[in-house]
Amino acid sequence: MSGRTKAAARSAAAGACGVVMGEVYLTPRGALTGNLPCRIATIGTGSPAGRIDRWATGGILSAARAAFAVARVSNGSDNVDVLWIVLAAGAGACFAVQASANASLRSHLHSPLWAAFFSICGTILTAATVMLILRPTPPEAVAARGAPWWNWIGGPMGALIVLSGAALAPRLGAAAFIAAVVGGQLACSLVLDHFGLMDLPRQVVTPGRLLGVLLVFAGVILVKFH
Repeated sequence: MSGRTKAAARSAAAGACGVVMGEVYLTPRGALTGNLPCRIATIGTGSPAGRIDRWATGGILSAARAAFAVARVSNGSDNVDVLWIVLAAGAGACFAVQASANASLRSHLHSPLWAAFFSICGTILTAATVMLILRPTPPEAVAARGAPWWNWIGGPMGALIVLSGAALAPRLGAAAFIAAVVGGQLACSLVLDHFGLMDLPRQVVTPGRLLGVLLVFAGVILVKFH
C-alpha cells in the first residue's frame, strides 16, 4: 500500500494485570523517501492515566496522518538548513541540562530562590566574560532610550524561567518539564506571529503549525502519564 499511511494495531492480554499492548506502524511516503517505520507502544488500563495514555496515542496517530498529508501538498521548494536546526537542538539540550542542574541545586540548598539566584549569577558572569573578550561597540544612549518598554522584559522573564526550572523540574521530571515549556513556547509564538506582535513579521496560523503545537502537548501527556 505504497503512498498511503498504513496503520496496524495488535493487542495481547497480559495475565491478571489486564494490560493491553498496542503497536502502531506508520510508513509515510512523500517528503520522506523510503520506509520510515515509527513504533508507538501504549499501555492502557482502566485507570485515568491509562485512559489519558490511550487518548494521547490516538491523537498522535491522527495528527501524524494529517502531518504527512500536509507535507505532501506543501511547497517542496523550501530548503531547510539542517545546521541551524542542529544548533537549535543543541541549545534545547543545554536548557534541559540547566533545568536538571538547577533542580539538583535546589534540593541541596533547600530553596528554589537561592538556586535561581546562583544560576543567574553564573549567567551574568558568563555574559560579562564574553563582553570583555569580544569588546563590542556599546549602543548609543538615544537608541536605548528609544526602545519600547517591553524590550527590557527579557531579563525578568529569564529569571522566571530559571526559577520555574528549579521549582518544577523536580516535581515533573526533566522530560515532562521541558516538553511543557516547549509547548507553551510554541503556543505563545503562534499568537505572537499570527497578530504580528512585538515587532515580529506577521505569519498567519496554518493547519500545519497548529498541528505541530497539538503534537507537542500530546507528547507532554505521554511523557508525564505513560
